[in-house]
Amino acid sequence: VLCLVVVAALCTRTGKPRERGALSEAERAVVAAFSSGTLSRESPIRVAFQESLARPEQVGAPLHPSPFRFEPRIQGTAVWAAPDRIEFRPAERLPDGQTYAASLDLSALFPEGKAPLARFDFAFSTLRQSFDVAVEGLQSADATDVKRQALVGRLVTADVEDAPGVE
Repeated sequence: VLCLVVVAALCTRTGKPRERGALSEAERAVVAAFSSGTLSRESPIRVAFQESLARPEQVGAPLHPSPFRFEPRIQGTAVWAAPDRIEFRPAERLPDGQTYAASLDLSALFPEGKAPLARFDFAFSTLRQSFDVAVEGLQSADATDVKRQALVGRLVTADVEDAPGVE
């Protein structure tokens, strides 16, 4: 029986973020919007609140310690992007196709423990990198030398990629 339970649990993992479902009444009272679904590997993770929680002088300043927790772990910095929006900015580009479970410690953000919820849990994943190549044909590289030709085309990536990654 134990083996069947383990096999069933392993088979139900899809690699996609678990559907969160609708926000509860308490969550809707606090959270206006949050990062979910599939994000760019370079995108910050955001949570917007129904009301301003940060003072104007806190905007742009890093929060220590970070109120965000991720599974698997992500190194980076939490910052108030606006008085009503907090962002987590990863230190490095996230791996493609990775699913993350995130938790935001609301009790650390609300003044004097007035948080209606202790934490807010959500999930997201990063885009799986892919590309499309369109070859447009050969063109003369030099009008005076017909032996020199250039292959012209276009490469479109699903997400941001640097030159070595494209090569």
